[in-house]
Amino acid sequence: METFQAITTRRTAKAFADPGPTAAQIDELLRLAACAPDHKKLTPWRTRVFTDHSPELAALLIEAEHARARDTGEDVHPDAEDRLRIKATRAPTTIVISCQQQGDVIPLVEQLLACGAFTQTLLLAATAMGFVSKWSSGRAARDPWVKAALGIAPEDEIIGFIYLGSPAQ
Repeated sequence: METFQAITTRRTAKAFADPGPTAAQIDELLRLAACAPDHKKLTPWRTRVFTDHSPELAALLIEAEHARARDTGEDVHPDAEDRLRIKATRAPTTIVISCQQQGDVIPLVEQLLACGAFTQTLLLAATAMGFVSKWSSGRAARDPWVKAALGIAPEDEIIGFIYLGSPAQ
C-alpha cells in the first residue's frame, strides 16, 4: 500500500480478526515507528507487546482493578473482570506505548509529542501492512494501578493501548 493510501484509509477499527502481525512484522512496525521525529534522539517511547489476544494483559488489568479496590476500600464491580478481559483480548496483538521522560534538556511536552508521532507512525505502518488498528487511552492510561501492573513508573505517561489485527468481516 502506498503512503498516501495508508494515510487516507487508516480508521479506528471496531472489530478485529486473526491473524495479527507476526513477531517479525511487530519488529518491523516498531523499527518504522522509531523513525518518528525525536529531538536529540532521546527515544522517550517504551513499548510492551502482548500477543495471542493478550491474556497476560487481561490478567494485569484485572490485577490493577483489585489493587485499586484494596487501596481505596471500594468493591470490585461484579462485571469488572469480564469487561477488562474483553477489552484486553479484543485484538490479536496489543502494544502498550508509554513515555519515559529522558532528562530535561528537551521539554516533556516535546517528548510526549515524539511519542505521539511514534504511535501515529506505527498505526500508518500497520495500515500499510494490511492490518486494522485502534488507539485507545481513556481511564486505563491515566490509572496509577494500571501503570504499576504494567511496570510503568508513576511519573511516566501511557500514550495508549494500540490494538492490531486483521479486518473483521
